[in-house]
Amino acid sequence: MLQSKGRARARTWTSTSATKEKVLDAAVEVFGEHGFTAATMAEIVERSGVSVGSIYHHFGGKTEVFNAIWEDFVGLLRSRVDEVVQAARQGGETDGFELFVVGTREYLWLIWENRAQARVVAMGDTPPGFDVQRRRASRVGGTVKSRCSGSVRRDGSGCSAISCSPCATRPRSRCSARRPRRTRKS
Repeated sequence: MLQSKGRARARTWTSTSATKEKVLDAAVEVFGEHGFTAATMAEIVERSGVSVGSIYHHFGGKTEVFNAIWEDFVGLLRSRVDEVVQAARQGGETDGFELFVVGTREYLWLIWENRAQARVVAMGDTPPGFDVQRRRASRVGGTVKSRCSGSVRRDGSGCSAISCSPCATRPRSRCSARRPRRTRKS
């Protein structure tokens, strides 16, 4: 408890999930109005009511905030579409086209319900390298990687992080992230 002018008052803390939700909601508004490039962290801070330090603590930066919006949105779409398709299968539906219709109907409804997020991720003004990452993630069913892991694959390709500026701007074989150790052939 903090003391103020003879009165005791409780310090209020916002939970981590509530803080993240405030930031993401504000970021959706800001990115939706201005696009990723013109959006500023200052405006996200102002609209969310969260300190800039808290945003950097939870997300790391503007690119990571955008990635979190994308990952939440895609995660919601995948999980809900999977649920309705599985429910239809358990209900006895076996026709592939009917399962497609059920999944598509849920997908379109979710896009409509979450049109602000859909607009942000579909408007095309995204962080550098985001489209490549999005395509990679959709092929393997993964999520967008937001930080450089420093890894270099056997084929010489660099890390797949979109916020790693060397990786986003250089050919994958020239990534300045950690290189694999060369092993001597016996």
